[in-house]
Amino acid sequence: HLGEVWTVGKLVDYMLITSSNRAARALRDAGDVELATRAKVHTDAGESRLFIDYMNATAQRIGMQHAVFKNETGLDTNHDTVATDFGSARDVATLFAYVLLHAPELLEATEADVSTIRSQNGEAHEAITTNKALADIPGLIGGKTGFTDVAGGNLGIVFDVEAGHPIVAVVMGSGKEE
Repeated sequence: HLGEVWTVGKLVDYMLITSSNRAARALRDAGDVELATRAKVHTDAGESRLFIDYMNATAQRIGMQHAVFKNETGLDTNHDTVATDFGSARDVATLFAYVLLHAPELLEATEADVSTIRSQNGEAHEAITTNKALADIPGLIGGKTGFTDVAGGNLGIVFDVEAGHPIVAVVMGSGKEE
């Protein structure tokens, strides 16, 4: 809501649970301010690209060889005909493996079907997961769904087959309801 203040962590949790594009844009805007300040770039045209450039550079640095981001949401700019933001199943698995090793707390919010997340102003927001299969996955550590008209439905999950032996599974190109 207008005027609400969020911590980055709570905004990331909300975005990951609900697939909120508004939260992704807010993170981009907050990131652009920080990145622009560090880079001493303060032009309107340059600021909106900074975050996306950072996303692409980070993806390459961690080994996501085919990932390309044109915007912060991962949605195709030509909604139903041409993929503009993309990555391979291996790229998604690489991202999950990196998060598991370096920032596993990011996955914690994705474990629950429903969470209540409070902004700094104290306003409560019910976050309902887009991952309807959560309850059926034994040993779930975390996961994320995605859908575009071009790519179809996608799912990445991390689960423990036995304690201390996590596996990343990626399903790409399913139907919206699958």
